[in-house]
Amino acid sequence: GQSTIEEHRTKGGNPDVDVSFQWLKILFEEDDNKLQQIYDDYKSGKLLTGELKIILIEKLVKFLD
Repeated sequence: GQSTIEEHRTKGGNPDVDVSFQWLKILFEEDDNKLQQIYDDYKSGKLLTGELKIILIEKLVKFLD
């Protein structure tokens, strides 16, 4: 992510180094199309870091249940 929401919306995040995205990619998101959409949305700034973490948390909770 970036330092501020405004900066993130403008510059986007780097999913290639974001730990939450890497966990989704390697362990939790089986749907390649969905993973690509998350990647694109995060990189463009459409998806914020906190929103990405929520996606991962939902997958983690489901896994732990």
